[in-house]
Amino acid sequence: MRIILLSMLVACATVAADPRPQPVPPTPPGPPTGKPTMACKMATPKDTRPVVFELAKSTSGALAASTKVYADGAWIYVEQPEGKGKQSAGCLDAAQRATIATTAKVPWTVTTAQIRCMAVSATTTAISVAGKPVFTEKLCSGQSLDAASQKALEAAHALLDPFASYEMHDGKH
Repeated sequence: MRIILLSMLVACATVAADPRPQPVPPTPPGPPTGKPTMACKMATPKDTRPVVFELAKSTSGALAASTKVYADGAWIYVEQPEGKGKQSAGCLDAAQRATIATTAKVPWTVTTAQIRCMAVSATTTAISVAGKPVFTEKLCSGQSLDAASQKALEAAHALLDPFASYEMHDGKH
């Protein structure tokens, strides 16, 4: 046991007395470069900013809920009647804003079939880009989107539909 302790003591003394220069630690990174991450102003139901993208769900012709996205990445989900239904709001991150920007730029080419089913849908989802209606999802409408628009719509639903499950507490989810 004494031999082990003596060897450890000699090893520590040898390391401490090493006259060789020690490597210089790397320089810490500086401030971030490029565009800063854009912060957003929290949206409210009475917000008057232009809406970049919206999903408006209706039941039996009456608006049931809507999810709106603004240019700065702010989003709001509001169930109707306004003020009494569930609400949630937040800010999209850079990747999510890119998804919405891509979705807003697709051609939104709608094709109407000559033959369609005659079932009547009680629920619809109206999709608007920059305040203009571009497509309405509805059972047996006979309308379909081009491949790029369909893919973008699926990405928008994947991103925005979960916001309906967020709970609002003191203005934060």
